[in-house]
Amino acid sequence: MPTAPWWPCCDPCPPLGTLEAERLPLAAAHLVISLIRHSLQQLPFDWILSRPCPICRRDLAPQERNEPLCQGCRSELELSPWGLRGSEPLPWWGVGFYAGALRQLLLNQRGHPSAQAIRGLVRHLIPALPPWPQAPLLVPIPSWKRQANPLPPLICRSFASELGLQHSGILERAHPVLGQHHLKLAMRQTNQAGSFRCAPPTSRSQARRSPLLLVDDILTSGATACSAAACLEEAGWQVAGLLCLARTPPPGHWRRRQQRSRADRDLRSPSRQGDTPG
Repeated sequence: MPTAPWWPCCDPCPPLGTLEAERLPLAAAHLVISLIRHSLQQLPFDWILSRPCPICRRDLAPQERNEPLCQGCRSELELSPWGLRGSEPLPWWGVGFYAGALRQLLLNQRGHPSAQAIRGLVRHLIPALPPWPQAPLLVPIPSWKRQANPLPPLICRSFASELGLQHSGILERAHPVLGQHHLKLAMRQTNQAGSFRCAPPTSRSQARRSPLLLVDDILTSGATACSAAACLEEAGWQVAGLLCLARTPPPGHWRRRQQRSRADRDLRSPSRQGDTPG
């Protein structure tokens, strides 16, 4: 085959089907690079920098590029920009209340976990976390079921990737427990008592240097987290609190919210709030 006229510096092209990577004509490589460069120059700048929302996969608007989630998902999941926090039954930090769209999202994630979606929720929570004097060690709360909940270890890996924290599986189940969906608080606490065991710190200095943060997907009554924390503290660790994605709403939360919503929709003047028809 004769040399192509626009490849004057190349050897004759080999027969079709015998072209090897190391025998690709140098001029052909330069041609491919120039075509790619020209194509990129013609693309809109916003298209090159576009980033999808990790949950709904829609492209983030230009003003949302620095946000972990799009405004639509933040609104639908009812996420507070400052996250949630509390001190009972132990210090905890979460993304939102376990209800509505966030509840459905986490239920779906248990069966089909998505690292991108979990990382998006973790990124939303990070600005709400307080500074710790020393970097805490993350410890996921293990499941006793044969098909373990995949979310706590996935949340740990997301925090470790975003903040450079270490995580460890020093906590494990000592024995199976009953399902707690229909148990009251006292029965949950009895059910979880003594259900964990853990490896002690190798030295006192390691215990002082490594305060622990437990990690779970949902905080309900806190019986599981408190039992895990008690086991770790008995072994010599310092437990600083719990990181979670969702917190079960307190009693009366939705009733008070509905009352506020009805009050916001009432268009009567304050002087006529007690008026009724007739």
